[in-house]
Amino acid sequence: MLYLDDIQVTNSTSAVKPSENFCRIYPNPFSENLHIQSENLPVNITIFDVQGKLVFQQNIKVSSMEIETDRWLSGVYIVKIQTDNYTFHQKFIKL
Repeated sequence: MLYLDDIQVTNSTSAVKPSENFCRIYPNPFSENLHIQSENLPVNITIFDVQGKLVFQQNIKVSSMEIETDRWLSGVYIVKIQTDNYTFHQKFIKL
């Protein structure tokens, strides 16, 4: 299930809220780069534009990374984060 205004985290049995250390993505809104920090590795990051076009996908095995977004158009993007136990989606806005 995809919520555009909130984070939705699900595991195999129910929806749960992640701990503060699950994954942090910032800033929102952003104008240049997105920063991702996670203690739950590996993390699969998938980013779609509002039309559903895939703009970024990578399996991350480091606790912190930066995604260059200088070629992305201004607008709404959906970030999907997946680990072995959780999946969540969050809306981000590029200025």
